[in-house]
Amino acid sequence: VEGARHSARGLSEERGQGALELLCLTRLGGGDLVLGKLFSGALSSLYSLLAILPVLGLPLLSGGVSGAEFARLALALVLTLFLALCAGLYMSARSRNGLKALFATLGLLAAIAGLPPLLDLLLHAGRLTAANAGLALVSPALALRLVLDANYGAAPHAFWLCQAAAHLLGCAFLLAAS
Repeated sequence: VEGARHSARGLSEERGQGALELLCLTRLGGGDLVLGKLFSGALSSLYSLLAILPVLGLPLLSGGVSGAEFARLALALVLTLFLALCAGLYMSARSRNGLKALFATLGLLAAIAGLPPLLDLLLHAGRLTAANAGLALVSPALALRLVLDANYGAAPHAFWLCQAAAHLLGCAFLLAAS
């Protein structure tokens, strides 16, 4: 939600205030504007994520989770943040109203996180596992589930495919926004 909040309102509010037209008069292209908004939104969101990671690492100190689990969690959260930022920019580029872009982004992210695992669950008659996940590999929710050693050990390739899918989907949103 943090990434969506920072990026979904960027381009649409600039367009609503008339500042986007002024930026278009410069030698900046559409891709430059989108990347600038991505980095400005990513900066504060990434700082927020970096601030919470030590708290998430406390079970590591007590032996409750392994270092590999923590590293996979940190990677999954960073790529989920990237996906949320890019989806927010995509919706912001399509909307004139910042609040509408924010709600559209949240709806899009909920659909990305929930629909693919639900469809896979229906296709596999209620027995969705990491080994038979197909559409669910697009979902950041499955990636966060596969962080645990027990789930990762059953199908390590599924975790990495989830990360690659999140990265590719984020890049697709970024290209569509510019």
